[in-house]
Amino acid sequence: FGAVEGVRLESDADWSDCREKMRELGLKLAAVDFPGMIMGMDDNELRDSVKKTAELATSCDCDTVVTMLPRSDGKKNHSFGTCSEHYDTASAKLNLIGGMLYDKGLKLCVHNHIDHMTESVEEMEILMNGTNEKFVGICFDTAHAVCAGHDPLYSAEKFKERIRHLHVK
Repeated sequence: FGAVEGVRLESDADWSDCREKMRELGLKLAAVDFPGMIMGMDDNELRDSVKKTAELATSCDCDTVVTMLPRSDGKKNHSFGTCSEHYDTASAKLNLIGGMLYDKGLKLCVHNHIDHMTESVEEMEILMNGTNEKFVGICFDTAHAVCAGHDPLYSAEKFKERIRHLHVK
């Protein structure tokens, strides 16, 4: 740990040693990644993944789960994020995941990411309008906002009620 600024551990790693070391050092895991291509998963796969992710997060004293929405189902690039039906489907999936995590005391945050269904302010707005604010928040990343051509201060102001996790780069 020492001077480490960030660590990425895979979800199938043995977290027991890491968790104990973090507790000794007074550190808290900021977020756990929700794995998988959400748009390519059916509801049963999503439920199984939520269960595993929630177990990991709670075992590590973490209360935040971050996910992304690639424009892919894992098989075909740019197969999603091209029509309102895709955003309706994504919103329903996020509400399912977020509701299950909420019931376990966890919060779900959608990461704004270039070349994803959350790249533009307009796309994020569509998703936020389609999701339950109690279940789904935003992991706001300033660098991805800039790379996508947005003013991060404008975006932060616009979505301030939904931002629950922050990446400042």
